[in-house]
Amino acid sequence: MTHRHTQIGWAMIVILGGIIAFLAWAASRSGWIGSVVVAAVIGLLTICLILFVSQTVIVDDERVELRMGPGIIRRRVPLADIEEVEQLRLQWWAVAYGIRMSLATR
Repeated sequence: MTHRHTQIGWAMIVILGGIIAFLAWAASRSGWIGSVVVAAVIGLLTICLILFVSQTVIVDDERVELRMGPGIIRRRVPLADIEEVEQLRLQWWAVAYGIRMSLATR
């Protein structure tokens, strides 16, 4: 039996998408040198957006797999290596901004 859950980072899409759109607009109004620098920044932000736009957790009979975006960044953990599972209750600000801290309220 396999469980799969994907969470999309809508805040990241909106924020980085807005920054990329603004920089593209600014590059269209600047000189050649400014456009090259801004294009490099736009390229870097676009790569970040693609790599971290979503998080997928897959649990099957053998392992737990975590994937970011299209799956280039991933981590697989065999179920046999998991010793303990604990549910944490995070503060509202930690959940809203994706911050996972070891000092979470239990």
